[in-house]
Amino acid sequence: MSSNLKSSNKDNNLNNLDLGEIHQILKLLPKCRITEDWKVIIDAENFNQVEEISKKIKKPVQSIMKYLDFEFKNRMMLDLPITTLPIPKEDVTKKRKAVLEKFQLKHRELPQSINDPPINEDVLSRSCIPNQLRSLNDEKFSHHRRKRLSTYETLISALNNENPGKDLCSPIKKTRMSEHLLDNTTIDTSFDVEMHWDKIENEIIPKETYADKLKKNLNSGNKKLQTKKKNKNNTKLRKPFKDLNPEERWKILEKSKGPIFRYRVNKWTPIDTIDRLLNTKLEKYNELWKQPSVSEKDASTNWRKAVEQLKIAAKLLKSYDNTKIDIDGMKIDNIVKIKRARNKTMRFINRVNNLIHQRNSTNRKEKASANFKIRRIIQTCRKKRKDVKMENIEQILHFNNDKVKNLDKRTEIVQKKNDDQKVRFKFNLKPSLKSLGPSIQQKVDIPNKKLEDFLIDLFKEENTKDNGLLQQWIEETNFEQQKRTFMWNEELFENTLKYSRGWKAAGLNKIYLSIFKQLNSAKTFLKNWCFGILNNTIKLSKYDVAGKAFPIYKSGDRMLPQNYRFINVLNCHFKILSKMMNDMIREHLINILPFEQQANQKGKDGLLDGIIINRILQNSSGSDGSQLNQAWIDFKRAFDTISHSKLKLILTKVGIDKRLLDIIFTSMKHWSFKINSSKSKTWIKLHKGIYQGDSMSPTLFILSILPLSHILNKEATIALSPNIKLNHIKFYDDIKLFAKTPEHLSTLVSRVEKFGEEIGLLTNAKKCAYTIDNKENNISTDEMAYSDYNELKATYKYLGIEEDQYGSNTKENINKLYESLKKSLDLVLSSPLSVGNMVRAINTCILPKVLFVFSHQGEPTIRNRIADKIDSMIRKHMNEHKVKMDSISNARLYLSKQHMGLGLKNTHLELDKINLKNYVHIHYTKFFNELRDKLAGFKKLFEELTRKYGLKIEYLENQLKVNDLYFESEKECKRYITECLDKIDEELWLKRYSQKRIFPATVVEQKLFSPWTWHNDLSPKMYKNIIMIQEAVHPQLNGPPNPNSKCGLINAEGHRCNKYDHPKHVLSECEQNNGNKKIRHNQVLYEITKQIAMVKLMKYISFEDSRNEMKFKNFTMTVDQPFSFNITLYHSRPDLIFYFKDKIIVAELSISSYENLDVAANLKRQRYTLYGEKELRAPIPREKEHEYIGKNNFVKSLRIRENKEVDFIPLIIGNFGELNSSRYEDWKRLFEALEIKGFDKIISKISRRTAIESEFLIYKYLKTTNRIIKKQDEEELL
Repeated sequence: MSSNLKSSNKDNNLNNLDLGEIHQILKLLPKCRITEDWKVIIDAENFNQVEEISKKIKKPVQSIMKYLDFEFKNRMMLDLPITTLPIPKEDVTKKRKAVLEKFQLKHRELPQSINDPPINEDVLSRSCIPNQLRSLNDEKFSHHRRKRLSTYETLISALNNENPGKDLCSPIKKTRMSEHLLDNTTIDTSFDVEMHWDKIENEIIPKETYADKLKKNLNSGNKKLQTKKKNKNNTKLRKPFKDLNPEERWKILEKSKGPIFRYRVNKWTPIDTIDRLLNTKLEKYNELWKQPSVSEKDASTNWRKAVEQLKIAAKLLKSYDNTKIDIDGMKIDNIVKIKRARNKTMRFINRVNNLIHQRNSTNRKEKASANFKIRRIIQTCRKKRKDVKMENIEQILHFNNDKVKNLDKRTEIVQKKNDDQKVRFKFNLKPSLKSLGPSIQQKVDIPNKKLEDFLIDLFKEENTKDNGLLQQWIEETNFEQQKRTFMWNEELFENTLKYSRGWKAAGLNKIYLSIFKQLNSAKTFLKNWCFGILNNTIKLSKYDVAGKAFPIYKSGDRMLPQNYRFINVLNCHFKILSKMMNDMIREHLINILPFEQQANQKGKDGLLDGIIINRILQNSSGSDGSQLNQAWIDFKRAFDTISHSKLKLILTKVGIDKRLLDIIFTSMKHWSFKINSSKSKTWIKLHKGIYQGDSMSPTLFILSILPLSHILNKEATIALSPNIKLNHIKFYDDIKLFAKTPEHLSTLVSRVEKFGEEIGLLTNAKKCAYTIDNKENNISTDEMAYSDYNELKATYKYLGIEEDQYGSNTKENINKLYESLKKSLDLVLSSPLSVGNMVRAINTCILPKVLFVFSHQGEPTIRNRIADKIDSMIRKHMNEHKVKMDSISNARLYLSKQHMGLGLKNTHLELDKINLKNYVHIHYTKFFNELRDKLAGFKKLFEELTRKYGLKIEYLENQLKVNDLYFESEKECKRYITECLDKIDEELWLKRYSQKRIFPATVVEQKLFSPWTWHNDLSPKMYKNIIMIQEAVHPQLNGPPNPNSKCGLINAEGHRCNKYDHPKHVLSECEQNNGNKKIRHNQVLYEITKQIAMVKLMKYISFEDSRNEMKFKNFTMTVDQPFSFNITLYHSRPDLIFYFKDKIIVAELSISSYENLDVAANLKRQRYTLYGEKELRAPIPREKEHEYIGKNNFVKSLRIRENKEVDFIPLIIGNFGELNSSRYEDWKRLFEALEIKGFDKIISKISRRTAIESEFLIYKYLKTTNRIIKKQDEEELL
């Protein structure tokens, strides 16, 4: 016995009944009756039985009645007897067929249950409907088939399923399964189905057919289209973001979250509108700054609210810049697009792999769904790609895996290109060797908790000893009080903001300084805050001062926190305030800082002065002629251990303005930071130490050790002159002590250590050293204060120079310098810099090391040998890195850029310059006036060098007279001497350059120059190729390396040129190469038009658009357009014509060999202004020009037709961008007529394009003639 009736999937109450409960409920079925409104009820006299059964089976009456309603209606629908037993299967089937035939219904139009929902067919295709229905029916029965076990408990469990979504069996089927629990009582009840069919039909939920569903979807689509049309006409709906005005964008961005990305302010950015909008938002916050008193809490809250508005303004500015820019200012659009494409492809691959895995599932529904989706993917791929390779999913998967591999390769290429470009960009921004290294900082692997514990312990408050030295200084010294009439200085604020970097790392509030530089409203807000702080109407808060710290690795074990230096990044508004205060304090300290402290003194070359004084003291001797005793002092973590209480005493004593002191002391109270890599909220409070990262930090440290000079000067000193007595020098925390006897040196060391203990500084004995004059070997150091220091056996690095007790150690410095130079040269010459920037790096980052070390001490002969070796080392490395060839004259390296050179500095000459300038500094510095007898060596060398370079010197008391010119300023005197030496050296190299080859001789004779060398941004390989071709030393062309090479180009008739393929022949003379020369001509012409369009329209034009007529403000330009007149002219298609209101300029471009620049200009002039009826292949001799006066030409014809004055300008340039003065004037005349300023850069770019196209023309020639050889063969040939 079985039932074919099934309960609804959505009916919770029908599926929660077990066999016993169903048996009890079925006893009530014969007592039910149906009302006219089609409801099943039980009479009142029998309802008490329902309540009894409800209590017995512990089910609510509502559930029992719902079950009876379901069972009663289903039996009536199929005209089945109302009994207490289940209906046999054959009876159910028979009755269903009878109903289908009687009412002419399809099988699927009659549901299995009166409560069954329709089948959802919206995702099914017509062909898979039967399978889907079969799968659905199988799924309805499959759950209980798997659970149909022999045990009674399992059966009950299956029937008492509490999850309605899984138990899909009808109550009748459950009853049949528990047949042994039911009695055989039956009640024969008849029911006229035909009479009540209308009511039954209303209860039946019809199943949707495919056609019904399709019709419904079409109607739904039509509704969506109608809605879209309505929305289009509805102006109140949101427009595309790009069409929104700033006010509308602001409202949307108010709700946005996320970081601020770097942006560029473009010409289309409505900067004024955004500024006015921000001004409105900040107005109420600005009012608070103008109040007479603002507490810390109010100031902090005001800043927090204002920062939110500043962030929105920054995002609004970014919304007008669609380029992806990193924090260094580099575009990263390409790499972002590639990564997005890769991620999208990987998501598709993962989806397909999941579908393939799902296709093998045992679940029929999942399997059918996966197959259907795979079929749709294949169909879509076929339709989009129209490729026969998309026949199956495996091919599609293989194709996308290959795509990911190609995208990975592309990512590497683009990333390398971006990294190289970033290196060039950062170097141009700030030339240094650091910018050439890897920009990615290594991750700190130390646990955050360990870092925090270390820092908390480092900056915890510690009591310092009171040795009485600081109190003694306070009592014995007096300082003038700083008196500022006005704390606010508008000019100081403007300069501080102007020279601060806009996109430097942001502090905790994540606001960059650029917003204050770009928007006047933000600048005003910052200015009002600074004004209030400086006038003590606004209190500093922790929000202003607190920062985030970055650990910077120094040396040693990377897992130890003590091997890191922690630099704080502060909020930009506090940085501006700090810089302003630091400048105010430094003005007061000019007459307060002792001379012994050489660092941080405004308008003074403290490092040079410190080295000179150090050498004077080292060369001094005691009364008995013995060497002075010396000690080098080093402190442990000097900036991190200064006592705050002692620092406040010193700052108060030196007389700094009280208003500035109040701000400093308030900021010290709030000195705290978080570790940037830590997610914890732990604040590291500085109870001691100086806040590193703050502009005032160096100044505060120098003031903290200011009393030390007074304390040391009370001890024995060394008299260098009647008025100058010293026993120590300082450069920040680098302190060096001098004494005549070991005992005096011990006293000085003791004073330093005791003072250090008072302010929190402790000496690092392992890094301290001393040297004493112990000729008699009877001095014991055991009881000396420096007994635990290292006795100097070799050298000590002080102020960047390795020195012993007698002075600079030349041998040690040379060895370390050579090693450092090799590493630096390899770094520079293997970097992606252009050849011009490589030379710049050598000049500004490498050579200064040499000059610094060897300009202060050493024999001139030794220094000259060192200079020659260093020059040789630089040239050798340039050859090894293929920047130049041995066959290329060294003069091209050392000549200036104005004479086609690279401008590399000659070490020999630079050392002479620095020695001359050192004495100029000594002569103009008042301190050294009394020490000139001690500096006789500097003066002697100065006089030798002035004689060598022919400089006439006259010594005056406070100035120098050089070549009959008086110089009151040290700076002007140094500049003049440098210019004189450069001029002499340039003439020397020009003379050497012109001695051997034709090209250099022509360059010097005709005074040629290549404007592209002014801004040399070519790669080393490109530069080398251009120079080899230009000087006719290319190994694959006719020249000294290959004297028998002949031209291999073939004409249309198949004949070879067979002339010697000298570069001049290939680039200018060979007629078989005219096609490539025309391409070169067009590319250079395009460069000219592009540069004019960029300057006049700020618009980039493509090569195709460059031939169209372009209209500018004052003129119209046509490019390479033919003209027709009433007469026949052969030369009637000039390259450029500029139509002005009252005149016309005709310009014709020609690329010629460097020897024929003037000849080419004369030929172009004659073609367009003298005789244009026939082709002129060679210029008409000047003595015969009068014979052609009155002949027809282009300029004459155009003047007659347009009735305007016509001017002709020949634009002549050499194969590699060479110009002479006459041809430069022609270019200059054109750009001046077009009112273009800064045209030198444009001429430089045109010259560069010409050189590159000529090099490419040679490359194509070699490729055409099959002369492209392998790299290794080329290296052997070179």
